[in-house]
Amino acid sequence: MHAEYLRYESPYQQNDSILREYRAEEINLLMGKLEKASSSSSPVNLSKLFISFSNDVITRVVLGKKYSTEGGEYISQSVVRKFTEGAPRQLSDVVKVHGYDIAAGTQVLINIWAIQRDVSAWGQDAEELRPGRHLDTVVDLQGQNLKFIPFGSGRRQCPGSGYVVALVEVTLANLV
Repeated sequence: MHAEYLRYESPYQQNDSILREYRAEEINLLMGKLEKASSSSSPVNLSKLFISFSNDVITRVVLGKKYSTEGGEYISQSVVRKFTEGAPRQLSDVVKVHGYDIAAGTQVLINIWAIQRDVSAWGQDAEELRPGRHLDTVVDLQGQNLKFIPFGSGRRQCPGSGYVVALVEVTLANLV
């Protein structure tokens, strides 16, 4: 009677074994990259390696292909310009914006589409997708840099920014 319970397999067991197999392969590749980089005198960006490692494992399990070989590094380092329309807000007080008085109770929609295409913030090629423009940019994860407002700002900021920091720390802890 107890033997029946011992033979029970979880429906997730196959996915778990695939994840372990891919993770083991990716750890070996990551360790090879670290070993190769340590033999040279050039500095190593561990954050970039760990993020690439995490994304490689996840995308291999979910999509069946590696993140880093599909150009994912450029996408992750650029601002993803797709966003959903923000929820309408209603003003609680009278507000003056650029000389205009806006009455209390007015419903306000923020035109993020226009903000993302602002030539004064992004340059003359604001309409073009150029992931390289963000490679040397320092991004404020606290939501104070309004060029990156699709991630939100203030208390309504996207919780994903904190998740990324935690994910890198967990990945590092698993490697150690």
